[in-house]
Amino acid sequence: MTASQPGWRRWAVWWHRWVGLTLTLFLVCVGLTGALLAFYEPLDAWLFPALHRLEGPPNGATPLAPVELRARLAEQLPAGSKVLHVPLQLDVSRPVRFSVDSAHGDDEYAVHPVTGVVLASRRWGDLRQGVAANGMPFVYRLHYSLALGEWGEWLLGVAALLWTLDCFVGAALTLPPPRPSSTRRSWWWRWWPSWRLRWGKAFTFVFTSHRAAGLWLWAALFVFAWSGVGFNLRQVYSPVMRAALGLEERADRKLPSRGGTERVLGWPEALERGRELMEAQASARGITVLEPVQLVLLADKSAFAYRVRSDRDVAARHGATTVLFDAANGALLAFQAPTGEVAGNTVTTWLTQLHLGAARGGGTLLRVAGAATGGATALLALSGVWLWWRRRASRRAPIATAVDGDERGAGIPTSRGG
Repeated sequence: MTASQPGWRRWAVWWHRWVGLTLTLFLVCVGLTGALLAFYEPLDAWLFPALHRLEGPPNGATPLAPVELRARLAEQLPAGSKVLHVPLQLDVSRPVRFSVDSAHGDDEYAVHPVTGVVLASRRWGDLRQGVAANGMPFVYRLHYSLALGEWGEWLLGVAALLWTLDCFVGAALTLPPPRPSSTRRSWWWRWWPSWRLRWGKAFTFVFTSHRAAGLWLWAALFVFAWSGVGFNLRQVYSPVMRAALGLEERADRKLPSRGGTERVLGWPEALERGRELMEAQASARGITVLEPVQLVLLADKSAFAYRVRSDRDVAARHGATTVLFDAANGALLAFQAPTGEVAGNTVTTWLTQLHLGAARGGGTLLRVAGAATGGATALLALSGVWLWWRRRASRRAPIATAVDGDERGAGIPTSRGG
């Protein structure tokens, strides 16, 4: 970069270069795994059909009641395994999937909706059971924690934070310089070349592709980056969102631990109590309940969570409108809606569902867009490394003249600073 460049731009080039190089492996990993996860369900069903499909579902049969189905599964589990939730949307043509609290055995089960017989199970994400059974869950583990547990989650959270900041730095580097007195072109007109590809030598094409793709996809990249901070680095995300928009901690996280309290309500009674409380809360708040989703026992807090999908939900299928009540006496503890109450929570819900490709109305198009953005993220990272390598190579004869000329043709400030 020449000495005439503003100081902020020299700093921005340094930041963008070295943050980009540092994050390359992270971005390639989350980009490619995210592209696969956009189609998690169909890919998982293809690899492990027993967990997702019934062979010849019985004609005219009706599924068991959700609580009865849970009880039949509990009878078939190894000692020490516990079923702590009841799915409330049952389809006679598909297995019902349960998550199970198990220290060492399988923790995800598929159960026949009519007979309650276990059809398949797996230890979620454990590749020792084979790629067919756990290929997609392992991809999920790579995506959110590099399959390294809490340390991996923290590393990806820091990477997501740096990526978020670099979204702004990278965009700033595309802005046009101050208008010279010799031109009457508007600022927008002078910025437009940054949005365009230029064909020519390899360096020119890759550089302009890298720059233009970063601009055209900026909003999507920012959504993935900042929501990644929200998933993995809440100690940064929450204070920022609280200061900017207001943010309330999720109601279940605010409940105190009460592991010593004996649970009194049985599952049928808890389900009925959850329905009553949700009906009352929805009526008082003007919320329309669309369908029940699940009943969950939060054993460490001695509370039940009854969840539905309502008109306050953003997700196309899974609901997060929730009432929490005491597991011993059924007393209401908290109510939580995903949108419409606190701005920061509403924005967080949208960011989360866009990241997951599950926002209502998006369907296959949203999943395809998410997969394409994941692939583009990996390509942006790799193209940045290639551009850095070519710049370093340009210092050495005999290719320096050719590459320098290519950089100037692409509108790139040539740098000799590393």
